[in-house]
Amino acid sequence: MKKVISVFVLAVMAASVLFAVAGCSGNSGMQAEIDTLKQSIEDLVSENGDLSERVEDLENKNNVFWTDKAEYDENETMTVYFKDTAVFKIRLNFDTSHGYPIRMSKISFNYFTYVTSLVSDITGESVLGTSYVACETVSSVPNPDWETVTICRKNEETSINGNVDVQEGMLEATSYDFVICVPGTAFELARFVDVSVYNTAVT
Repeated sequence: MKKVISVFVLAVMAASVLFAVAGCSGNSGMQAEIDTLKQSIEDLVSENGDLSERVEDLENKNNVFWTDKAEYDENETMTVYFKDTAVFKIRLNFDTSHGYPIRMSKISFNYFTYVTSLVSDITGESVLGTSYVACETVSSVPNPDWETVTICRKNEETSINGNVDVQEGMLEATSYDFVICVPGTAFELARFVDVSVYNTAVT
């Protein structure tokens, strides 16, 4: 972090010198060099901002839920951590009557998952209560009438299903992601991308 801050301070100092030189110079060749240096400084400041965000991201892992990556293939298993502790694992369930982890009708998406708690018994609602389906242009919303009260026993894989409402424009989409949120919130944690969907809306 100190290195990032040092880079930023040097960039600001260099910019100050350049602006002073630019004010005293009428030479077009010198002006071109100054413009080039100014662009380099702007790039450096931008890179410093990116590095700061990455450092903050890593530091935040000590205080929040996190996953190994932001996007998972539909056949992968996602592990969710809190600080240094693995809290639960989730994978999509293809062992359905239609062979897909998501079934779409004209009004709703039904999703099918397996959840394994790694620390204690938890409810399916605490894991998937705010999860949703997203496509290119819009996202679904949880169905308030759908309640998931299944208990996930520690170290036992449990089938957890849920339901979210289809929004306008979702039926015409060509790919769908299943988004897992930070437990108890509507903030995206990670997602399964390009998930296979059994579409009953067109039959």
